[in-house]
Amino acid sequence: MQPPLYYILAAFGYIVAHWLGAVHPMIGARCVSRLLYLGFDIFAALTLRRLISMRVPYYMALALLLFWPFAAMRAVKIENDLGFYFFYSMAFYYICCWYQE
Repeated sequence: MQPPLYYILAAFGYIVAHWLGAVHPMIGARCVSRLLYLGFDIFAALTLRRLISMRVPYYMALALLLFWPFAAMRAVKIENDLGFYFFYSMAFYYICCWYQE
């Protein structure tokens, strides 16, 4: 994701939070970051499901992915890397789908 696109999305979140009367409008920009990180988590979980067929290793890998301490810090930062994580995980998932079929 190009940095200008991320900052345009974050500005939109800022405007919406300000319009809704949030305590601090930067919460809207952080919500955009959280949504992008949620998209990353969803596509990473789908990729794990496609690549790991056994149940216990899948849930262990998913738990490591979702509960990694660094993830909580990364998800609330206002930076354009989160868009890269989201689109990279989406592209990787569809490449795995294409390769397996």
